[in-house]
Amino acid sequence: MARGRNAKKMTARETFTHVAYSDEAYYSKGEYRSISLLTLNVETAKQLRRELTDILKKFDISEFKWKKVKGAKYYQCAEEILDLVIEFALKNKIRVDTIIYSGTRRVSKGKGVNIFQLMYYQLFKNVLIKRWQANISWKLFPDKQSNINWDKIKEFLDLASFDAGKLTRGRKRLLQLVKNFDIVEIEEVDSKKEKLSQIPDLFAGLAAFSRLSYSKYLRQHGTLKRYGILSEQEENEQEERLTGRERYRFKLLEYFNRCCKKHKLGVSLKSSGGLWTPNPSKPINFWTFKEQSSNEKTKQVLLSHFEGGGGNL
Repeated sequence: MARGRNAKKMTARETFTHVAYSDEAYYSKGEYRSISLLTLNVETAKQLRRELTDILKKFDISEFKWKKVKGAKYYQCAEEILDLVIEFALKNKIRVDTIIYSGTRRVSKGKGVNIFQLMYYQLFKNVLIKRWQANISWKLFPDKQSNINWDKIKEFLDLASFDAGKLTRGRKRLLQLVKNFDIVEIEEVDSKKEKLSQIPDLFAGLAAFSRLSYSKYLRQHGTLKRYGILSEQEENEQEERLTGRERYRFKLLEYFNRCCKKHKLGVSLKSSGGLWTPNPSKPINFWTFKEQSSNEKTKQVLLSHFEGGGGNL
């Protein structure tokens, strides 16, 4: 990661109409990992930030983090954040798109290509281009992470774009990020200072957790318990095996699932063993990146995976 310069100018343009906030969960460990992207226009961002700040103040929380959801205080705060996001999503003021991917093997062995580059390409192409209208410009605010090299990601996004041959060299080059995604600037932010970054943190964490712990969740809230397959003793034993953190996170997942059903948001939990949105045009969208076999070349990955379709985009 480049040091000393948080703002990375993409072009001479000075204005942007929309903003995007991103964060990752379980990015260095776990069978499933995720990246979430909150997108909205500048004016809506101001309103959402004010209301989110009020929620955080109510619970005396300076920075909400998924990893802190292990007790009543952060659980209750998370509930209210989810309610707020759903309220804005139902009015079509915002989108929250979350991609879930496997952390157990590499997508490509191509030089300089890593999982973050591929996942962010997926997000930018399928959200910024496909889910928003034309003739808008973006400023991206990723949460600061010491292990994510945004210069490398930008370079990959440039080269993976359609007209890489038109790139010019040096600091004045017209980056393909502008041409193909209309991203005019990327600025890494501290989520403690930029409250809106805390929303993708919650959704990324909830998404990856829903898959990592789905079988255990099912034993607590699913068919085994619902239809009395587990005896009362077995239910008590299952409950005792849960940590305090798991109890609150399962409770939050169940709450979010009920809210999605209540408001007909089209988010499924049990259909694919974790959070998933069959119709990716819905404002709260979860999808899983499907890998190709490891012996395929990087170019083949770029040509086929990034087109997407159906619930996988």
